[in-house]
Amino acid sequence: MASSDLPGGGIGNRGMALLLVVSMIAMLSVVIIRFSQSMQLAVTETFLFQQSVLMESMAQSGLDIGLAVLQQDARRSEYDAFPENWARLGEDPLNVGIGQGAVSVLIIDLDGRFPVNSLVEMVAEGNNPPPGDIGITSQQARDILLRLLQSGLFAVEDETEAREIVESLTDWIDADDDELDYGAEAGYYNSLENPVVPRNGPVDFINELLQVKGISQDLLYGNSEKEPLIEYISVENKSGKININTAPLALIQALDERITADQIEGLDEFRRDEDNIEALTDSSWFTDFLPGDIDGPGLRRILSSQSSHFIIDSEARYQERYMALQAIVERSSENEMRLVFLEVE
Repeated sequence: MASSDLPGGGIGNRGMALLLVVSMIAMLSVVIIRFSQSMQLAVTETFLFQQSVLMESMAQSGLDIGLAVLQQDARRSEYDAFPENWARLGEDPLNVGIGQGAVSVLIIDLDGRFPVNSLVEMVAEGNNPPPGDIGITSQQARDILLRLLQSGLFAVEDETEAREIVESLTDWIDADDDELDYGAEAGYYNSLENPVVPRNGPVDFINELLQVKGISQDLLYGNSEKEPLIEYISVENKSGKININTAPLALIQALDERITADQIEGLDEFRRDEDNIEALTDSSWFTDFLPGDIDGPGLRRILSSQSSHFIIDSEARYQERYMALQAIVERSSENEMRLVFLEVE
């Protein structure tokens, strides 16, 4: 018997109604699931945003602390050395009062490093030493950098390669187009597959050095076997002087070929001892560790006990999240802080 023959044909209508209800329930279920997923995504995005804001605030707080410590240091003393608070700031993480959160701040003195722009004298008004303060000469700077590159610490094969780096960097900075014996000027850089224009002036950013003939990634940033040259040189220092209180030991030894490793070790112990803090106010203390045949006055002319340029590394950690800020700052003679460079990791 056909369903249409049943009284009222009710079975067929009820089946269609049931099918319609099931379909609507299925559609509503999909909508509810999608809505739930959207809500979960929105909650997750909100949480991540809050975490990002928190991490940024923590890292910025570390930077602010670094700036405040440097300003306080300038008010308390007219020298910069390892026994001071700014140099010890990175020994322990700072408690920021946020549960599992912690901030680490490290301050590094850039004026204790080799001043790259001193390879050429008077390349710009801002590169001149203070009046009456001679500072390092271009020839002294080239000799010091040459010895530093030949120390065995860096990815440099031999003296010829070291000389090529020194003279190419000098040509990169100087204003003329006269190529030194081992150097490179516009003619060389124009012949490259990807030509570049030499600076012909002071270098502003350290990464720029990768464009200079002879300077490789391994040399500038180091590798598993060699140290990074970037930790021994600076482009910010325009005074033509090196802070002997914070200079890397290899750079100190490169100041004169007669300075020995034993002398450097004793020197480093002396400048890190809090009991010697008063002696560190004047860079002349350094000459007490030198043999009598080394020109003390000549070295004192290029040394300093004060610094104006620093790196502030601020690292924030909260649970599994991490954020780092690296800032290069300049501290003026009026104790004002200027942000030169900022990088977020």
